[in-house]
Formats: sequence, C-alpha cells, structure tokens
Amino acid sequence: MTDAELLARYRAGNVEAFRELYQRYARALLFYARGDEDAVQEAFVRLLDRHDPAVSASAQAFLYTTVRNLVLDEKRKAAVRRRAVPALVRVEPDVDPEAVSAALDRLPDDQREAVVLKTYAGLTFEEIAKVAGAPAPTVMSRYRYALEKLASLLRKP
Repeated sequence: MTDAELLARYRAGNVEAFRELYQRYARALLFYARGDEDAVQEAFVRLLDRHDPAVSASAQAFLYTTVRNLVLDEKRKAAVRRRAVPALVRVEPDVDPEAVSAALDRLPDDQREAVVLKTYAGLTFEEIAKVAGAPAPTVMSRYRYALEKLASLLRKP
C-alpha cells in the first residue's frame, strides 16, 4: 500500500493505517534524528495535519525534511542558549552553562521571565513591564529575587 493510500485510510478513520505508516518510517527517522523522539513525533503530527496531495504522495520525503528542520532548529536554539548563558555568569566564569540553564528552570515563571528578558534580550525594566503586564517596580523586584535565588542555586558547596 502506498503512503498516500495509508494516509487516506487513516483520515477515513482507520488507525491501523497510521500504525503501518509509522512502523514503515519511524525507526529510520529516529536513527536519522539521532534519537530525537520529539522531532520524529512532531514530524508525524505535521504529516497528519497536512492535507496536501503532494505531501501524501511523498510522505517519506516530507517526514525526513521535517525531522531535519526540527533537529536543526533545536540545534540553533541550543546554540543561542549557550551564547546567552555566559552573560549571566560573568561574575562566576567557572559556572557550568548547563547548571545556569537548570537553575533558570527552577525559578518561578515570572522571575525567570524577568531575568531572561533583562539579561538575554537586553530589555529595560520599563520594556519588561510592558511585556509582562506588571508595574516596573514589580519587575525590578522579580529580577532581584531571581538573581538572589540563582546565586544560591549556583553557589559551589
């Protein structure tokens, strides 16, 4: 059965048709994506969302292209994060960028937002206030509390 036929059957309600399509490509896609399961799953979701006959006729090409783009996008994002993290650790150059990223993830969302927008995006407190929908003094407090928490999280034992 062709990819287009399997997709048509899936769209008509046959879940087994999708299972067959998934089994046809998932393993090789996972190898191609170096184990990035999220990229592979997202590629299949995007395939199912596309109702373009050209895509259905060439599901394999669509899946590989999508996985490739998703993996490259993630690499670009990771590179941006790696470049941005040193701005946060200027005072402590021996702090691991991964540790900074993990510490940022442990902050409350509003504090993390203040740090990221101030340190990485270079926004002023007034600009952050507009983005966050909060008064500038509140944003300044969030930023200060976040820096205190980050310092304690990153302090060497």
